[in-house]
Amino acid sequence: MRSTTPDRTTQPGNRPSARCVVTAGLATALVLTGCSFSLVDLAPRPTPAELYELQKPLVTPVKDAWCRDLVLAIEPFTTPDKYDTRFYSRRGAHKVVLAKTARWVESPGPMIADLLHASLLDSGLFLHVTDARSGLSPDLRLTGAVLTFEKQFGNGRKNPEAVLRVSAVLTAEHDLPPAVQSTLRTIVGSVEEAGLVWKDTFEAREPVAGKSPEAFAAAMSVCLQRVAEKLARSIAAAGAS
Repeated sequence: MRSTTPDRTTQPGNRPSARCVVTAGLATALVLTGCSFSLVDLAPRPTPAELYELQKPLVTPVKDAWCRDLVLAIEPFTTPDKYDTRFYSRRGAHKVVLAKTARWVESPGPMIADLLHASLLDSGLFLHVTDARSGLSPDLRLTGAVLTFEKQFGNGRKNPEAVLRVSAVLTAEHDLPPAVQSTLRTIVGSVEEAGLVWKDTFEAREPVAGKSPEAFAAAMSVCLQRVAEKLARSIAAAGAS
């Protein structure tokens, strides 16, 4: 007895889509030619990331600073969660754009702390500069935060600007020599207040000369150069007589 149930494959609402037909046809062709494949091979491949880093800032050497006989340790700076490794641009008050492929080699906080470590080591400001991973016992410790690390558009500017804003705090790990303590009390108040020796906040801006990621990285490197120079001079001035 022949069934009167209609063939579902012939109904208009049950016809295979053109995409399924193409995929099935391609699969059949590959099998007949002896080629193995996976449907993953048909998916678009992600664009590889382009990595960028900042240039090491060159700080003007400092002679006979109050901290020249002290060892400094630098901690990785903190960074707001919005700043990961992706290039971050702000357009106006509310719009934010994250680059699809351009990325920093690491997040801004650790990257800037490492570069400041190298610069202060060469500055002569301290007897030696180390980091938290070294295991050495420092006299002073520098901590900080990257508050702003982005490209900004708008506000009537013809070109966008790279903007870097950093706060830093210097604390004593133990009682400092009496002569140093006396000088610092005169300048910034008692170092016995939670070990506080010095603190400051710095901001730098630089026009971005072009649309390429390289132009933004170059402008941000100029900002870091200015911040590093200001930071070194400000620390040296904390013990000025």
